[in-house]
Amino acid sequence: MSSSSARIEVDAGSLAGAIAGSLADEGGPRVRVSLEGQTVVIELGPEDLPHLRAALNSALRLVQAAHGALDASGAGR
Repeated sequence: MSSSSARIEVDAGSLAGAIAGSLADEGGPRVRVSLEGQTVVIELGPEDLPHLRAALNSALRLVQAAHGALDASGAGR
């Protein structure tokens, strides 16, 4: 069985810290969330391709939901 990994970088501006914090709470043992300036970095560890695809979809949905909720609350203003 082969394994794959992925790295996602999201330029989140002033919401980066809050988004990274909310994602860190949701991450599993194969997910690492860090902050590089105003960029949220999500690294998904080695998994087989179907699991990696599911993890990527989940991570991207979480980023979108966190950004939408924080933006709606006025947190980035």
